[in-house]
Amino acid sequence: LVMIDELGRSTTAVEGMAICRAVCDELMDSAATVFLTTHYLALPPALSVHPNCARVVLSATQSEETAAQQRYKATSGAQAEPLYGIRLAERMGLPKDIIRTARAVAAE
Repeated sequence: LVMIDELGRSTTAVEGMAICRAVCDELMDSAATVFLTTHYLALPPALSVHPNCARVVLSATQSEETAAQQRYKATSGAQAEPLYGIRLAERMGLPKDIIRTARAVAAE
């Protein structure tokens, strides 16, 4: 059993993705059961070439009472909305102009 949380952290995005992909490719060729969390949105589709790889996403619902409270549910498939961070920043009260800029940059 191998559990990895955010492999490639504290690297550049390109290096982190490359390291994570190389480690995952190696693990997929082993007999190990692997659980991996990642913020690299391009990684799960790249790993789909491995027949023993299943994609599970933690989908979140946000509570209206508490801006920072989220409830998670494991589901099969792709992540529907990758911008929870911006939504959370908005709910936490960041200025509207910062939120607008963040959405514009994320859409690029």
